[in-house]
Amino acid sequence: MIAVVTGASGFIGANLVSALVADGVEVRLVRRGGVAVAPPPPRTTAYTLDLGAADAVQSPVWRGATHVFHLAARTRAVHPDAFVTDNVRPTAALCALLAQLPSTPRLVFVSSQAAAGPAPSSTHPLTDADVARPVEAYGRSKHDAEEAVRAHRAAFPAVILRPSSVYGPRDRDFLQVFQQLRRAVALAAVPAWHQLSLAHVHDVVAALRLTATHADAVGRSFFVEDGAPTTWGAVYDEIGAVLGRSPFRLRVPRAALMAAAAASEVIARVRGTDPLLTRAKLTLSDHPYWLCDASGLRESLGWRPTIARSDGWALTYDWYREAQWIRS
Repeated sequence: MIAVVTGASGFIGANLVSALVADGVEVRLVRRGGVAVAPPPPRTTAYTLDLGAADAVQSPVWRGATHVFHLAARTRAVHPDAFVTDNVRPTAALCALLAQLPSTPRLVFVSSQAAAGPAPSSTHPLTDADVARPVEAYGRSKHDAEEAVRAHRAAFPAVILRPSSVYGPRDRDFLQVFQQLRRAVALAAVPAWHQLSLAHVHDVVAALRLTATHADAVGRSFFVEDGAPTTWGAVYDEIGAVLGRSPFRLRVPRAALMAAAAASEVIARVRGTDPLLTRAKLTLSDHPYWLCDASGLRESLGWRPTIARSDGWALTYDWYREAQWIRS
């Protein structure tokens, strides 16, 4: 395997690269120009490339490549157009580029559960066969990026993965929950009874690698989740048990969240950064069932999650402390 990876500095991408390198895979990283990034990990080669450039197909990054893992994406933005610019257009450009290569690698595109939208009820988690109904700009951009991949299905082999909420080493979203539960009062933005599917990043990486090589994966889309749907209340309980803490939990009123999101957007515009909280993202909490079903991945390809939830939270906490994202 000679693997080209976009988005290698992100949460899932960094874990994928570590796993590939550990197995002796030749890993090449594609990075955008003009973006400040850390030095490439050991035993990888980084290439600066504009996927939409006319000469991008000539880059040596593609020479002999057998697989492309496309994880680069924007997950937060003030304006919806930014998701089109950074999620849809680069994916379409990558697909057009791969279609021109004399020897086409397999593309594994990492989408999101947000591309499909929420489940209609607690008894009907979304399956690979359900019609996608994204409810906010990020989800719509990932859905449109999926369509760009499907439009090129005759040109090269491709697989689409839709991970559920993912946690584990290097994740910054659930880090906020860990930090809240270390305080005397833990603030919660979502009702405790709201349901969600989860997957540990190591299991997501295993799914990526399996779909990259399994013959029956080509041309299909798969959800990734650990088979144990849960609630936000249970998530707080489980993380609190790892921390040995049980603080008073306070649900933040919707009006206060909207005000905080508006302020976050203003600050982000001034600083030129991506806001952690936006009013558009708050629409996700209007839907109580963010549930999906990975039975297609399990039954067709034999994938199985290996990280138990309690172990997963403990491993995540250990990594946060070692990386000094959380102090002991």
